[in-house]
Amino acid sequence: MKKFGIFKWLVALVLILVLGYFGFTAEVREGECAVITRFGAPRAEITEAGLYLRLPWPFEDIAKYDARRQYLESNYLETLTRDKRNIILNSYVVWEICDPLTYYNSVRSGDIAQQYLRDLVTNATNGVLGGYDLTELVSLDEEKIKIDEIQEKIFTRVSENSAATYGIHVDEVSIMRLTLPEINLQSVFDQMRADRQKDIDTILAQADRDANQIITGAD
Repeated sequence: MKKFGIFKWLVALVLILVLGYFGFTAEVREGECAVITRFGAPRAEITEAGLYLRLPWPFEDIAKYDARRQYLESNYLETLTRDKRNIILNSYVVWEICDPLTYYNSVRSGDIAQQYLRDLVTNATNGVLGGYDLTELVSLDEEKIKIDEIQEKIFTRVSENSAATYGIHVDEVSIMRLTLPEINLQSVFDQMRADRQKDIDTILAQADRDANQIITGAD
């Protein structure tokens, strides 16, 4: 009986320790960040992995988030260029949580964060592309193409708004695909043919001039 009594005390002690561990501590793993809340109000933000003390629920709770870099593709967007040409494109975003407290107050969910980022990319893309002509996106003349400049401006707008509003750091925003509606394809091909024809006319004119010089020299 004495041994049975000691066994009961050991079991009770183990249960108390287990309940104390899960009730009064919170574990944050590598690649995670968290916010500890007290009665629903944020009390502390955690950005380093480790074991942290907290009061048991319902007094305090912990919200954990994936703090690793994440990849997101935007929706297909149809927009207008400065010369009123329709284009269809989609982009990708590489992002991570940089401010857990701001993220908790404004987002709280990965699905909502993705929607907010897609909205930021859409607004930034519409605003930036409205200042460029189609030939600065699609052209046979490489010197006219300004894709890198356009992407940099979109990235700047998205990253500034996401960090300040949602606690999200954007590492990269890049255009992944760019297509044209069927109604615009023929006009683009005609423009490309016209550009190529200008190059051909220039080459032929130079060739005629050189030929005439050679003939004159021979005479």
